[in-house]
Amino acid sequence: MLVLSKHDVDGLLSAPAMLDALEAGFRAYSTGQASVPPRTAARAPAGLLGAMPGWVAQRGFALKAVSVFPANAERGLPTHQGVITLFDEQDGSLLSVIDGEHITAMRTGGGAAVSVRHLARSDAKILTILGAGVQGHAHLATVPLTRDFTTIRVSSRNPGRAAALAAHNVARTSGTATGQLREAPHRTISQTETTTAASRASSQRTRPSRPEVSAAIALSLGDISTATAAGDGRTLPTSEASTYRIWLGAQPERQPAP
Repeated sequence: MLVLSKHDVDGLLSAPAMLDALEAGFRAYSTGQASVPPRTAARAPAGLLGAMPGWVAQRGFALKAVSVFPANAERGLPTHQGVITLFDEQDGSLLSVIDGEHITAMRTGGGAAVSVRHLARSDAKILTILGAGVQGHAHLATVPLTRDFTTIRVSSRNPGRAAALAAHNVARTSGTATGQLREAPHRTISQTETTTAASRASSQRTRPSRPEVSAAIALSLGDISTATAAGDGRTLPTSEASTYRIWLGAQPERQPAP
């Protein structure tokens, strides 16, 4: 059995290879060559523990157990921590146990990158990342692999974190870092990622007045505490119930026994 620690994963995970694997996985799911049931979770007052099983033909079974504790950010701890286990598809044997923290972050950014690869206009050359946390780093590490951007901008409700992310990746970004995004530039790809309600951006801040800006594509990933209104692109506050809507069995009305 292969056991990989976080240090091992950090050193072994190749972003370009991961994007190809993600694309193959999406194709397998779309063609009936994969089984991905809805994820479920057990909820405690401070957070939840989710279970995410899946199977891909000729790849085997995988199960990710991930804990989601939003308040960990205030403690300097990851909000998402987990482990991934792999099983043989012929006899069910346990093959590997892998730390899931880095993979979880990179896979989320990678999902956005694959969508950009196939859905974004070929003339979209400006990438705008909203948020400078874990997913800001993950998107900056993956989305630019899909094309040559002329400008990459980082915007965050915390200008210092935006500046730090841009400065840390000066070779990839234009150095532009702001506290709030006031206007989405023409032919822009905007990546939005957040796990706290305080990071919401209103449509008034992101919708420019120029009609030709409809060339922009906006993707929202890794978001467990905001909801997007259908049709108008607005990001809205959500109730506690909707915060856990993506985790079956973790709805707030199902309180743990005292």
